[in-house]
Amino acid sequence: LGHLVGTADVTSIVLGTSGAVGLIIVVLATMKINDNNLYSGSLGIVSFVETVFGKRIHRGAVTVAFGLLGTVLSAIGFLEHFKDFLSLLGVAIPPIGGIIVAEYYLVRRQTKTLDATREDETLPQTVAGWVPGTLAVWLLAFGTGWVTQHFAVGIPVINSLLTAMILYLLASKAGLIRSAGEVGLRPEDPATAERAHDGPSPVGNQEMQDD
Repeated sequence: LGHLVGTADVTSIVLGTSGAVGLIIVVLATMKINDNNLYSGSLGIVSFVETVFGKRIHRGAVTVAFGLLGTVLSAIGFLEHFKDFLSLLGVAIPPIGGIIVAEYYLVRRQTKTLDATREDETLPQTVAGWVPGTLAVWLLAFGTGWVTQHFAVGIPVINSLLTAMILYLLASKAGLIRSAGEVGLRPEDPATAERAHDGPSPVGNQEMQDD
C-alpha cells in the first residue's frame, strides 16, 4: 500500500486507500491498544510499589499520571527514538528470563517455601519480598548485553541471557541471593481464602464475594 500511494506515512496510506472510514478504524484501534497498555502499566507499578515498599497507592492516580506522561512523551517526539528504546529492551529483558530459569531449574532457593506447603495444597503465609542480589545480577547482565550490542560482539540477547544465568548461579553459591524482607499473603485475597479453608460452605463463599 505504501508503494501504491507513494508514501511511508500511515495516515496518508489509510486515507489514500480506505478513506475516512479506514482512518477512524486506525484511530480507534490505537486508542484501544493504548488503553490496554495504560491499564497493564499502571497495574504493574501499583503491584511493584506494594510488593517492594509495602505501600498501597491509588491506581486511578497512577493511571492519570502515566497517561499524561505518555501524552507528553508523544508530543515531544519520543517515537523518533522508539527503535533505540526497543534495542535497549532487547538486552534489558532477557536477563530476567535467565534469572528465572536459573532459579527454577538449578538453584531452587526461593521454591523451598512453596515445596513445604505443596502437599497441603495451600499457599505459604509469607513469601520473599525482594532480593537485592538478584537486582545486582540483572544490572550486570544488562550492562554486558548493552556493551556487546554497541561493539557487535556475539548476539547481545544471548549474551545478556547467559550472563544472568551464570552470575545468578555464582551469586547463589556464594550465598548472596538473600531476601531483604518477606511479604505476607493478604487474607482478603479470595484465592488465598478459599485455599486456607477445607471445603468452604456456599454461604461463606457468598459472604466473601459480598465483602
